Amino acid sequence: MGLSVAIGGFGDVLSKTSDPTALAESLKGVTGGLSTAFETPLLALLFAPLYMLRRRLSQVLMLVAVGTLLTACGDTTKVSDPAGATPLPGGGTTQPGTGTPQPGESTPSNNPSFASLPSAELPNANASFTVQVAASLDGTQVVPIAESGHSGTATVTLNKHTGDLQGSVHHGVTDATNAVIYQAAAGRNGPAVVVLGKTTDQVFSVPAGTRLTQEQIAALNNGEMYITIHSASYPGGAIRAQLSE
Repeated sequence: MGLSVAIGGFGDVLSKTSDPTALAESLKGVTGGLSTAFETPLLALLFAPLYMLRRRLSQVLMLVAVGTLLTACGDTTKVSDPAGATPLPGGGTTQPGTGTPQPGESTPSNNPSFASLPSAELPNANASFTVQVAASLDGTQVVPIAESGHSGTATVTLNKHTGDLQGSVHHGVTDATNAVIYQAAAGRNGPAVVVLGKTTDQVFSVPAGTRLTQEQIAALNNGEMYITIHSASYPGGAIRAQLSE
């Protein structure tokens, strides 16, 4: 029985009887009520933490289950490459039918000269770096004019990237002594740049390994280089031609 009920019954016995036996039985009820009153909160204190722990574990398990489900859903939403996408060298793709690289992806070179050569050889392999110049020589272009009556043709090839120069001049000057490439515009004389070597009596050639400086490359591009063949009869120049593209 509860504590209040036991005490109430004991008070009622005290007011109505003086029998010791009845008083003893009533007192037993009071002690039983006290036992019940103290046991109830004690049990509550013992089981309350267990209940909270069980509830917390349930919440954790639910969160784990939700996370696993979201991860599984995320794997199924990965977008695959569109049909017809073209792979690019080094990774990446293009949009089907457009050939346009996607953002952040590498773009291959469109220059065929870069496709299969080692990187150290790439600049020399590109035809856009090479120019070939052909010119006709005669006495009217010499400064001052030389009435030698001779003529000739010159062909030179320049690699604009490296400055490598090759070429030769064929002529009809009977007593030619040498051939020289000078730097100056038409109608002017300038300093010597390259002295050609005599290959035959009618041919002078640019020495192997000849390389122009950047300034000289720019001068040739601007038409400010010329070639002159000197002779015993015309030491100042028998025939001349301006080298220009």
